[in-house]
Amino acid sequence: MSEIESDRPSGDKPFDVSGKELIEAGPQDWLDLTGLPGHVVGMENVNLQTVTSQSDADRVLRVERDTGDPYLVHIELSAAFKDDDALRFAEYNLAYQRRQRIPVQTVVFLLRPKAYRRGQMDGILKLPAPVAGEPPTHTFRYTVIKVWELDPQELLSGGLATVPLAPVANVAIGEVPKVLKQVRERLTEQAPGRLANHLWGITGIMLGLRFTQAEVREQMAGIISDFRDSSIVQIFLEEGEVKGIARGEAESLRRTLLLLGGQRFGTPSETVRTTLESFTIDDLPHLRDLIARLMKVESWNELLPSVVSDSKPDAPSD
Repeated sequence: MSEIESDRPSGDKPFDVSGKELIEAGPQDWLDLTGLPGHVVGMENVNLQTVTSQSDADRVLRVERDTGDPYLVHIELSAAFKDDDALRFAEYNLAYQRRQRIPVQTVVFLLRPKAYRRGQMDGILKLPAPVAGEPPTHTFRYTVIKVWELDPQELLSGGLATVPLAPVANVAIGEVPKVLKQVRERLTEQAPGRLANHLWGITGIMLGLRFTQAEVREQMAGIISDFRDSSIVQIFLEEGEVKGIARGEAESLRRTLLLLGGQRFGTPSETVRTTLESFTIDDLPHLRDLIARLMKVESWNELLPSVVSDSKPDAPSD
């Protein structure tokens, strides 16, 4: 297994980046987890945008068997269900078959129950014929692996690149601290220092797929702080700190508007209060603008014309 070149994600969603990097960290480990035969001899890097409307698949492995017949394994890691997922996987599969002219097997790892939808993510996609009663125009079969049903001990004893999945496997919340300790021990003992740190960080990110922040704090307080040593997690922690500061500013501005606005224009209506309380960190520029205008207008109507244009301001408070 080769060490990953960079600890920093490229700006995509954390789970997407983490999943792709796990596959890159140990392609053979992932092939073994699928149960498919052969050994990985490379990874495909084809730009599918020239032949499909989609961006590249998560990762595609080139596999050789003892029989000498190569094939591709298209691996997708999914953390959330989308209506067109199966169709998108089929598009990837056909695009790679068209490009490489060898068989392609698609394997989808569902990282949490939220990614599953009965009847729509069950390993078969049938495209209906335009004429009722006719057989499907196309049938696409793929493999679905529900990570939350996997045995954590099998993951812990398997390839290093799949060990970070253990805490989101078939594990009860009370057993997660024990599993995390086993993950840490395995990575510390067998992975090179930088890779161990990287995989440990991804383990923390995967943990967020399965459990809420409250559960993590309550059940794993003694362990979770260890994730801060990972540079990949540090990026997301820093991002969270920035968002926390922004949320604090937004809350302060909302309160200021309600307090000073109430003194100048009278008690705000329920509509005004609801509108101001609905503003989030994405509305910070607007909130700052409202503060700047607060002392220049004479009513809630002037301050928020689109909200209270049809209402009359109450009498000013003393």
